[in-house]
Amino acid sequence: MAPFYNRGVSQGYEVKLNDSTIYELEQDKPAVIRIYRKGDYVLSALTGKLTQLNLKLEKGRDYYIRCGEYEGSFLEKPKLQMVIEDFGRNEYEACVERFEKEKSKK
Repeated sequence: MAPFYNRGVSQGYEVKLNDSTIYELEQDKPAVIRIYRKGDYVLSALTGKLTQLNLKLEKGRDYYIRCGEYEGSFLEKPKLQMVIEDFGRNEYEACVERFEKEKSKK
């Protein structure tokens, strides 16, 4: 399982696993992606610039990926970070809570 969440992204972008789009990044939109095979994967995102993260996934583990963007350039560069499980779980749950709160206001 790979929970995705984002912090402070101003523009959306697609997150791809190898060549397949698995996540449409939006402000504070959490997602869980299930990957059933262990192995080596490439996670990438593209705006005007490309970011890639090489992953070596093991079966039965949870991996937390924080999405965002690097600041300070005309076209923001996507940021993908693997986060330690304890921190990632807390940040992901906070993201889910904010998303649910915003969704209930609509």
